[in-house]
Amino acid sequence: MASKAKIKSGKKKSGKRKSHKMSAHAQLIMAGFIVLGTIFLPTTFLLCIGMLPTPAAALWDRGRKMTIVVAVGAMNLAGCTPYLLKLWAHGNSFDKAFDIVTDPKNIIVMYAAAGVGYVISWAMTDITASILYKRGRARQKEIRKIQERLVERWGKGVTGDVPLDPEGFPVE
Repeated sequence: MASKAKIKSGKKKSGKRKSHKMSAHAQLIMAGFIVLGTIFLPTTFLLCIGMLPTPAAALWDRGRKMTIVVAVGAMNLAGCTPYLLKLWAHGNSFDKAFDIVTDPKNIIVMYAAAGVGYVISWAMTDITASILYKRGRARQKEIRKIQERLVERWGKGVTGDVPLDPEGFPVE
C-alpha cells in the first residue's frame, strides 16, 4: 500500500540526505575570509581566543532574532578592540598576539565585556517587558473609557451583560 502512495504522488523517497550547498557568492566570501585569516594570522588568533563568548552565546540563544548573540558579540568585540589596536601598533606579530592572549588581565577584560553584553540583553528584556505591560494597561484604561461613553450613549444593551430570554431577547 505504501508503494501505491509513492506511485500516485510521483515521488520516490531516497535514503540519501539532502545536502546543503552554499551559493557561489557565499563560497567566494568564505574563501575571502580564509585568505584574509591566513594573511592576518596574528589578528585571527587574537580574535578566535578573545571572541569565544560569542559562539557560546550563539549556541545558547535559540530565539529567532538572536538578540543575546548581537549584544554579547558587540560588547565582546568592543572588549577585544583595544588589544587589536595594541597588536596592530606593534607590527601585527604572532609573538605579540601570543603575549596579549596569555596575559590573564587581557582575557578577563575581553570576557568581562562579553558579560556586560549578557547583562545588557537581560536588562533590556525586562525593561521592554515593563514598557509593553504599562502600554497595555494604559490601552486597557482607554478602552474602558470608550466603553463607558458607549453605554452612556446607547444604553446597557451594548455591554453584553443584559440577561436574555431563551429566544435571545433582553429580559427587563
